Amino acid sequence: MHYALHYHSGSQRPNTRNDTQGDRDSFRADKFIELARKYTDFTGLTAPILHAFVEKVIVHEADKSSGKREQQVDIYLNFIGQFAVQGEAEPDADAEEKRSMWREYKRNQRARNEPAEKEKIA
Repeated sequence: MHYALHYHSGSQRPNTRNDTQGDRDSFRADKFIELARKYTDFTGLTAPILHAFVEKVIVHEADKSSGKREQQVDIYLNFIGQFAVQGEAEPDADAEEKRSMWREYKRNQRARNEPAEKEKIA
């Protein structure tokens, strides 16, 4: 999967007359690289690491119009802006087949148990 970082228009420092957009972008990129160097060797994501990197997360309303539940999530990183994933991840065919088989198994199991449940009630 390919990831790309895109700049967000918001600035992390005050705008002065002598600053150009390139200077502000360079400043923010340098600050992000400095932050990334601080956390180069970690084995898991912890709350302090997430707070250091993530500015905000926007979770949009789920869409079920296509028959599948899809939901857009926007992640904004400190100093960089919106983190955008280019392209969509291809669904894992093996995983989908296993989920389908599991759903079928559970349906069959419920169908077999229904008559026994009705006898207990009666």
